Amino acid sequence: MIDFIVTFLLSMLAYLVLTASQGEVWGLWSIFEIIIGIILSLIVAFVANKVLFQKRTYRMLNPFRWVIFLVYLIGPFFWAMAKANIAPCFPEFLFV
Repeated sequence: MIDFIVTFLLSMLAYLVLTASQGEVWGLWSIFEIIIGIILSLIVAFVANKVLFQKRTYRMLNPFRWVIFLVYLIGPFFWAMAKANIAPCFPEFLFV
């Protein structure tokens, strides 16, 4: 049951972040967006909780792993993504 709840909350959080704009709920979302977000998050949690938590290990809920992920995202991932987007524009430069 905890895997369903965690999947629901994470998908709802992702939905709210991606749909934030102007509305009447905290100035960011409309009531319709909240209702649609709950429905979609329930569907995602129902379908994906068995895939995300196959081994029933909750190690990705460890805050230290989130810090490591953010360091990777800001460091090597951002650098590789920047190189991949700049290289086609300037083919004469060799990015190492």
